[in-house]
Amino acid sequence: MRFRQYAPELESVDKIIVDGNKCGVGIQLSHWPGNTTPVRFKADLSLDIVLRLLASTEPAIRFTDADLVTNDHYDTDGLLAIWALLNFAESPQHAPVLQAAAEAGDFYEFTSPEAVQFDLIVRAFESPERSPLARQIGGLPDAWRWQITTEALQRLDNHALFMFSKS
Repeated sequence: MRFRQYAPELESVDKIIVDGNKCGVGIQLSHWPGNTTPVRFKADLSLDIVLRLLASTEPAIRFTDADLVTNDHYDTDGLLAIWALLNFAESPQHAPVLQAAAEAGDFYEFTSPEAVQFDLIVRAFESPERSPLARQIGGLPDAWRWQITTEALQRLDNHALFMFSKS
């Protein structure tokens, strides 16, 4: 399974749509209005929806057969929901840390200093002015910029989660 930022050419490709809504065909794991997320997984955060799916014992839910995960925007909840899905074997053990960061990002709540720091890092990575990837992402269309930043942060997430889970 791999991540690819949503673009119109993915409209008719079967995929898992995480924290997005207008991404064409595929199973939605999203809290966005009008989503088609299965009722038994619905939650206020897309991360929680993914974690509920991962905890499900229903054999009909075969998310591991999917080749593609996509999202139509960039934020902490979506980034962490994607990470949880791509790292499904280890993400449940990090659920409290993941959830605190997703809440800080989507609800603008102070859940912990580390969670807020993580959200600020996610926001900074996407900024063409402040990002450590500024040379790579400056002037690119949103989808390309979000693909690059998501891939970079997915590589960092394992280290960041380990660091935050110790505090």
